[in-house]
Amino acid sequence: MKLLYFIGLLALCYVTFADEAQEKTQLDTLTTTEEKDKVEAAIDVKEAEQHDDEGHHEEKHDEGHDEHHEEEHEEENKEVSGGHDEGGKKEEHGDEHHVVKRAVRHIRKHGRKWWKQQQRLRRANRAKARRNANRRRAFRLAKFRALRRKQALNRRRRALQRRLRQQAARKAGILRKGLRAIQHKQRRLRNAIRAQKSAQAHHRRVIHQIGVQRRLAAHRFAVAQRKATAAARRTAALKAKAARAKAAQEKEAKPTVEKITEEKPVEKSTEN
Repeated sequence: MKLLYFIGLLALCYVTFADEAQEKTQLDTLTTTEEKDKVEAAIDVKEAEQHDDEGHHEEKHDEGHDEHHEEEHEEENKEVSGGHDEGGKKEEHGDEHHVVKRAVRHIRKHGRKWWKQQQRLRRANRAKARRNANRRRAFRLAKFRALRRKQALNRRRRALQRRLRQQAARKAGILRKGLRAIQHKQRRLRNAIRAQKSAQAHHRRVIHQIGVQRRLAAHRFAVAQRKATAAARRTAALKAKAARAKAAQEKEAKPTVEKITEEKPVEKSTEN
């Protein structure tokens, strides 16, 4: 940036000095005062345009210079007119010393004015560069502060998120621990219920088997009892039958005995 500014300043100095050298050569080569006056008027117009392009402060500063410049031109015009009136023959013979002096004075004055103008421009450019540098510095500082604020906010946000994650992890750990305890209790209850149900089923099976065995024993006892009663009935029938047979035999044997007994006493009586 500084290099470009320096190169531009050198180019401006070169162009300005080239214009002044060209004006000087034109003034030196002119022969008549009318042409010189035309050139000077053109120079004055150019300077007036340059002064119009400058700022308000420079216009106020240059008002005194313009008035002084006009007074010098009037004095020089008077001197030149007097010289023309008095020594027209000298100009005709080629004596142009006052014209050269005037041109040199003009160049010196305008060179000084150009130097002051350049000095003002340099000061303005330095002030502008200083303002730009201050603005850039302020922008850098503002950006740096914004970055620091953003970093601080990010640090606080990350710390808050870390604390929240830790709290959530602790709560989740507590909840997991409580959930594991609840699940363990539920598992024990389910196992106890399952064991109770299996015990109840086994008890029911045992009761069923006991009932089956009891019914089977009752059936067997009933069958045995029926068989015993049938056997007793058969034995009683056999006994009765045997008794009847015996009674019948005894009944059949009794008349023969009576006959025998009847015959024996008759014989005794006869013997007596």
